[in-house]
Amino acid sequence: MTRVTFGIASAAFLATNSLRHLTEENETELPLAAKVVKESICVDDGLPLVETKQEAIKLHHALNDLFTEEDSNSTNGTQTYKMF
Repeated sequence: MTRVTFGIASAAFLATNSLRHLTEENETELPLAAKVVKESICVDDGLPLVETKQEAIKLHHALNDLFTEEDSNSTNGTQTYKMF
């Protein structure tokens, strides 16, 4: 499954489980993004807290890297995950 269909009873579970799976796959390469997703995101809402502007920028880049990983099995180079 490459898309989460909303409007069905299990949509929230599918979205949450997809995020969990994505973070587990990338936890070694992107530990900051994985930690924030695990601790600060529920379904499609997130509110991570940072102390400084530099931390916010670093977090933005880490989350962007996590959610824009290209699908290595894709033949047309499309991005599999895009949230931010």
